[in-house]
Amino acid sequence: MVLDLQGSEHEWTGFPRIEWRPSSIAETALVVCIASQDERHQIQRCRYEGGSDVIRYRTARRVLVVEAISGRAVSDEHVFAPDPRQCERVERASLRELSNDLEWGHVEEYLLRTVQAAR
Repeated sequence: MVLDLQGSEHEWTGFPRIEWRPSSIAETALVVCIASQDERHQIQRCRYEGGSDVIRYRTARRVLVVEAISGRAVSDEHVFAPDPRQCERVERASLRELSNDLEWGHVEEYLLRTVQAAR
């Protein structure tokens, strides 16, 4: 089950693999709670003579995994999107920032590693 950190339906609620979905609420083993908004962390400022700076951002969201019955936290981490490309020697004058969005696939990879490590 995928919820936001406040316990409401998350935009990725229907994204988990079919085999991960319980057939009923009573069979739910883990609940994944994901922040609704990305956090952006500046990782580099690229300065250009005679032009605007370009800022590279790393994007993350908090992902909390809890046991459905006990509410015990299994994992509480920030999952990061891949870093954006490096700044080029010359960039478009209109470019101000570089970043990548966090997608469900990044969270799914994290969940696979977390569940395998817990076994």
